[in-house]
Amino acid sequence: MKKQLPLYALDVLLVAVGCGAALACLCTAFSLTLPGPVLLWAVVGAAVFCLLFRLPRGWLWGCAGLLLVVLAALWQHTPVFASLRQLAARLMDTFIKGYGWLGGYSIDASGPDVGLTPALTLLVLGQTWLSALSLAQWKRAGGAVAAMVLGVAPCFVLTDTPPAVPALVVVMICALSLILTQSIRRRDLRETDVGLLWAGAAATALLALLLALFPYDTYQPPLRWEDLTQQMDQINQQLDNRSNRQAGLSGNPQRVELTKLPRLPEVRTTVLTLTASQSGSLYLRGAVYTGFDGDSWIMETQGDWPAEVLFPLSEGQPDLDFTIETTGRERVIYTPYYTQTIPQDATCAGDACLENTGRLQSYTLRAASRFPGGTADPDYAAYVAQHDLYLPETTRQGVLAWWQAHGAGGDADPETVVQAVSQAAAYSRDPGRPPAGADFCTWFLTDAGEGYCVHFASAATALLRALGYPARYAVGYVCDARAGEPVEVSPIHAHAWVEVFQNGAWQPLEATPQDATEFTGVVPELHPVESAQSTTETVPVTVDNPEASETRFVPETTQAPETIPVGTGQLDPSATEAEQGYSPTPTPSLPRWLWVFPALAALVGLVLLRRLLVLRRFDRRLAAARPNGRIRLLWRSCVHLARLAGQDLPPELETVAKRAAFSQHESSAEEVDLLLQHRARLQTVLRRSKLYKRLYYQFILAVI
Repeated sequence: MKKQLPLYALDVLLVAVGCGAALACLCTAFSLTLPGPVLLWAVVGAAVFCLLFRLPRGWLWGCAGLLLVVLAALWQHTPVFASLRQLAARLMDTFIKGYGWLGGYSIDASGPDVGLTPALTLLVLGQTWLSALSLAQWKRAGGAVAAMVLGVAPCFVLTDTPPAVPALVVVMICALSLILTQSIRRRDLRETDVGLLWAGAAATALLALLLALFPYDTYQPPLRWEDLTQQMDQINQQLDNRSNRQAGLSGNPQRVELTKLPRLPEVRTTVLTLTASQSGSLYLRGAVYTGFDGDSWIMETQGDWPAEVLFPLSEGQPDLDFTIETTGRERVIYTPYYTQTIPQDATCAGDACLENTGRLQSYTLRAASRFPGGTADPDYAAYVAQHDLYLPETTRQGVLAWWQAHGAGGDADPETVVQAVSQAAAYSRDPGRPPAGADFCTWFLTDAGEGYCVHFASAATALLRALGYPARYAVGYVCDARAGEPVEVSPIHAHAWVEVFQNGAWQPLEATPQDATEFTGVVPELHPVESAQSTTETVPVTVDNPEASETRFVPETTQAPETIPVGTGQLDPSATEAEQGYSPTPTPSLPRWLWVFPALAALVGLVLLRRLLVLRRFDRRLAAARPNGRIRLLWRSCVHLARLAGQDLPPELETVAKRAAFSQHESSAEEVDLLLQHRARLQTVLRRSKLYKRLYYQFILAVI
């Protein structure tokens, strides 16, 4: 009994302090007053329940103690129930402030104001009962840790108010001490006592060091409901959008394999929100592909071209403002055509895309509504002529043969070319694939009969190159903007089109039929879906320049556009944040070091689980084996343990093991017991080793 007294005292101390500190965390996080008698009840409950569970038939005495608490609560049911309702209402009020969708679940706390002492007392007695049951009866730390976590967990998920730091630190110390001594709790009371002292001291020292290095100033819950919803939407979007990524319509991969194009899904989760100063049909370019090998488009990022070369319209007067907000941190900046300003946190990757080096999720751009014409940089024009006319000879001959067969021989302007390609097949989001060895563009123009934007844009780009026009393949989103109104763009609007180099700049041409899902919002193969996109139409407009006619952003009014609020992007690269009226608000956050402890607890749990599985596997094999097999298993274990203990094995054990291994003689039960006894003696020797060796034997090798 003397050996049990220190452990019993430590159990009571850990239960009382841990449960009381957890309740203090809950009260401080939800702006509740913690009455002094509640802490006294925590000490009394821990002592009484631990004592009851240590009596003979302790589970019966412990349940009787809990029954007395329940009967006392029923006897005083009026104040107790009123207090419970008030506590629940206070907690729910805090939840509703953070999450308006909970407004319909408010709790009626009308009645006499009896305070929160009865409810908190009942709560702490429940925590101490569960902790005492776990430690004293089951001899496991899981229930006690769970009782403490129940009081702390809501503080980290559903509120904006931090728990008291001292109380939180105390809960961590108690929980870590119990977790670290879990494996030895059931075996040796004195060893558990020493382990608790060491674990408590180590946890206290570590927390004190971290608090000194990283002062705790502000707090924000690591996971709010809005954050969780947004993350789940992004995960679902990534899963549903995998076909778009495979087709190269999202994610901007380095290579788009045309021979492996999948069926396009119906995905309507929002990927970005566009606010424009004027209404019209708009192309948002994400990336372009120059390299082509007949089967794939390859993104080439050669050259170090400055923005003024790629966007040669700075001398014009911008009349359109665009604000783009993405749900995730996209790799590229999406830009409309005739862009005149780009964010500072964007860099040109060759002439293929604008890389989002600043990880922006909101940015503002300015552009012209029409292309005024101009002259290209001579070096860049030479680069375009060298890279954007190449075609494999098989593709060149195939697309030119199709062009001649359709009676459109001779020279033709780019608009006529893409118009002819758009009539070569029907639109379908689930087309077939080309046969092995077939040239993709030729197959699509002559035999496919159906395809989606990737097919049409690829064939049109190849035909334009074959006819001598510098052209390249572009991907991004197409949408109908509404002046001053946010428009949600989804993966269903992901699109591919053609760019042709004319009048000193790249200009888009549309080769996909106008009944495409990107324009109408209707998925033909599945079912029509009523949406905002289905009520708008893409309007082809011929611009003022007679040499450049294409589908373009069409302004509804000639009035000067209103200024669009600036997000985290820059309206003008030369303007500062203060000049644009943007002042970032620092976001309070929970010190990252606090999450070391859940990670440490998870690691310890995995180590304990591995140890349990290793020992149970050995026991199962030993129980299932015949006597000779048991002796072989025990002999290998004894050899390993003897090597660790630095001892020699008795010769008679080796004789028994060899007889079991090489003889047909069936070993006796006495011989099996002989090895079992020697194995137990070796394990006892290892348990008396130094602490670091003992921990190594227990948790790493799992032999004792």
